[in-house]
Amino acid sequence: ANQPVAVQIVGNRIVDMRALNCAMDRKTFISANSQRITAKDAVCDLGKNAVFYVYSQSNKYRIINSDDIGDYNISSVSVYTDTATERGGVGRVVVLYER
Repeated sequence: ANQPVAVQIVGNRIVDMRALNCAMDRKTFISANSQRITAKDAVCDLGKNAVFYVYSQSNKYRIINSDDIGDYNISSVSVYTDTATERGGVGRVVVLYER
C-alpha cells in the first residue's frame, strides 16, 4: 500500500499504469469526493493523494482536483487501486469519463 504510481498517457489513451489493480472498470458514475468514489453497484475508498483524470469528449485526458468533479458531466468511472480492495487497497488513480 501507499506505493508510487506511474501513469503513462500516449495520445488519447492510458497505455500503462504500473503497480495498479482495476477496482472499477467504467462503472456508472454516481458521486465522488476526495475520499470515496460511488458508482452503480460499487464503492471505493481513495488514498490521500489520489489523482483524478477526466477523459473528455475531445478524447483527451486532463488532471483535475477532486473539488472540480462537479464541473463535469460524468457518465462513468474507472478506479485503480494500489492492491486488491479485499486486502485494504485504496484508489490511487481515478478516471472519470465525460458524457
